[in-house]
Parts: sequence; structure tokens; C-alpha cells
Amino acid sequence: MSNSFNISVAPEIAALSTLVTTVDTVVDLIRGTDVPNIQTNINANETKIDTIDGIVDAIKLKTDTIPQNVRGTLTCVNDTTVLNTWVEILNISGQGILAHIAVNITDASNTISCVLTIDGVVSNTFSHTGDTVTQMLLLSHSYSTSAALFLSKYDKSLNMNFFNHIHFDTSLVFKIALTLTDTGSANATISYLLDNF
Repeated sequence: MSNSFNISVAPEIAALSTLVTTVDTVVDLIRGTDVPNIQTNINANETKIDTIDGIVDAIKLKTDTIPQNVRGTLTCVNDTTVLNTWVEILNISGQGILAHIAVNITDASNTISCVLTIDGVVSNTFSHTGDTVTQMLLLSHSYSTSAALFLSKYDKSLNMNFFNHIHFDTSLVFKIALTLTDTGSANATISYLLDNF
């Protein structure tokens, strides 16, 4: 007698078929809802990126017009006088840096007087007599701590705190005069950098 038996897998196939149907439904839902939403989000992000790119381009247009040499070019002005009245060597408006001032006289018996005005603040009147050596003028530490400008010639023996490259915000004026008219000449050189923005 032969042995035969039959195993039924019908319930497992039915369960598997149900799972396949469920997966198919989920995939259809993803395909129908999530994929279009992803595309919508991509489109929205592309729009935002285009907006940002437009803003960056507009900023670049503005920054391209700003000079890259912001501090400006070193400018030296020099002039001379034989008069005993004030002569403006420099009178500029704007913002920048005063780099240096140098003065001399051609006749040691005469006296040169100098006045510096920074942003409307007037210095003491600096006067020098007795030699024809070019003198470098500097501002003392009082300028950094108060509204006073103290102009002096450089003298290392005085042990004073002097500043080079003084910043000005609105204006810079430098004047010179001689005590005696037509006794030699007074000469001045002033260097500055005017900001370019």
C-alpha cells in the first residue's frame, strides 16, 4: 500500500497574497502622494534657491562698485609761503588717515607757526625758530584721551607718546605762517590717505 499525503499551503498563499495586495496599495499610495509631494518640495526649493541666487547677484552688483582699495592712495601735498599770514597747505573733507607732517624754514632767524585742525578740533599753534632742518610734527597722546590736539616736533629726548597715522572722520586742515615776511620761506609737506567709500 502506498503512502500518500497532501499538504495544503492554501492558507499561506492567501496570507501572502493579502500582504502583496497591502504592499501594492502602500506603493500606489507612495507613488500617488509622496512622489508628487517630493517633486513639489524640489520645485519649491529650486524657487527658493533661485531667489537666494538673485539676492546674491544684487549684492554682488553693489559690492563690485565699491573700490577694493578702501583706504585710498597716499597723497602728499606741499606748499611754501613767505607771508606772515596763515596759508592753508591742506583743507579736505572726508574720512581718512593723516600720515605725516613735515615743515622747515629757509632762514634760521625766522619762525614758522603751524596749526592743525582735525574734525573741527584745532591744535595748539606750534612754532619753531632757529634752524633750517626739516621738522616732523606729531600729535601727542592727549589727542587720544581728550578733544585737545597737541602738535609738537619729534624729539626722542622728551619721551612723549606720539601718534602717527591719525584717523579723521570729516575734515583735515593744516596751515602755516612766518613771523617775518619775506625773510626766507616756510615749507610744509603733509601726507594723508582719503577713504574711497
